[in-house]
Amino acid sequence: MIHRFLTLIRIPTFTVILLASILVWTTSLSANQPYEPWILIDTKAEKLLIKREDHTVKIFEDIAIGRGGAAQLRVRDDGKTPLGDFKIAWIAKESQFHMFFGLNYPNLERVQKAYNRGEIDRRDYYRIKDAIALGEVPPQNTKLGGYLGIHGLGNKDLKIHQRYNWTLGCIALTNKEIEELALWLKIGTRVVIR
Repeated sequence: MIHRFLTLIRIPTFTVILLASILVWTTSLSANQPYEPWILIDTKAEKLLIKREDHTVKIFEDIAIGRGGAAQLRVRDDGKTPLGDFKIAWIAKESQFHMFFGLNYPNLERVQKAYNRGEIDRRDYYRIKDAIALGEVPPQNTKLGGYLGIHGLGNKDLKIHQRYNWTLGCIALTNKEIEELALWLKIGTRVVIR
């Protein structure tokens, strides 16, 4: 009799604790996120916007994207900038491009689509998925490509930057602009590319 009673109250108690935990977690997320800056990259208008909630704080015009344009589906060496929702995953304050802010590409949505379409094998699918689940940078050397981010010019030609989309899939700004943008970026900053 007591065992049945305990079994009956254990499930509701667990459920109540679980729901309370979720409520506290989502409340803390929504309390912190509205004021966190995030980045919107408009590939058609070739602009990078720093946003807070829905308000635009700063606009960088005439950015360069991948020489292959922008696309939902991207594979290694196609020169396309991936569209989607990403986060800053690593930061290199010194790089051949002056500064580099790496994206967590490929993300889970892209990996799932690629696997379903047969673009990546089972081994790479699980390597990427496991890294994402552990909060690590996904492997950058699969058929989906990698090493994508936001960077400056380094010693590249400013005239080419002003005329062409020249990157291998990254988003490029001038060195001065990337220094200014760096003040707003940290690991985990949301980056939306559309």
